[in-house]
Amino acid sequence: MNTVKIRAAQTFQLGLRDRTGFCLPGAHRKQERRQELRQEPRQELRQEPRQELRQEPRQGRRQGSSIAEFGPAFFFLFIFAVFPVLDIIGLGFGYVSSISLNDLQLRQAVKVPRSEAEDKNGSVKLLIPKKYVSTLAGGLASITQLPSTQVIYESGPGGIFVTVTTQVTVSPFLTIPFFSSVPGLGAPATYTVSSTRLLENPRFYAN
Repeated sequence: MNTVKIRAAQTFQLGLRDRTGFCLPGAHRKQERRQELRQEPRQELRQEPRQELRQEPRQGRRQGSSIAEFGPAFFFLFIFAVFPVLDIIGLGFGYVSSISLNDLQLRQAVKVPRSEAEDKNGSVKLLIPKKYVSTLAGGLASITQLPSTQVIYESGPGGIFVTVTTQVTVSPFLTIPFFSSVPGLGAPATYTVSSTRLLENPRFYAN
């Protein structure tokens, strides 16, 4: 009986609200609560897809812009940083190879007669440079042409001295197009190495 009375009272309140626009405070709150519960799930379902659709294009644009910047960045990095460093290392190795070749020629010049040391087809000016260029050291130094050698004899207070001057042309390890006029980066570099030593046998000076 009590349940029937409560339902009848609620029905009366709803009917009274529809007719007069006025209802009891408790019934009004219950009715608003029911409407909120019905509307909340619908709003959540409608809002979630919109947020996902808005966030996905922004993330895609950020990834696309970052990938597009990698190409120019790597280009400038290799052209102005990596390749010049490799060329500088190659120049250093070419300089060391030039000093080594000059030392070998000087050792031979102080042991042979003057006529053989000054001969263009002799061991000092032709055979030693030609053999050195074909070795691993000469190949890594990128010596493109046969080095030129000059032998000079000078008499001093302690005896006769031999001076050997070697001129070596070294090509760059990597030719960079933007530095075509810079020796060692876009153009060949030339080293001139000179050293002097006492002639072992003074008789070789006259021969």
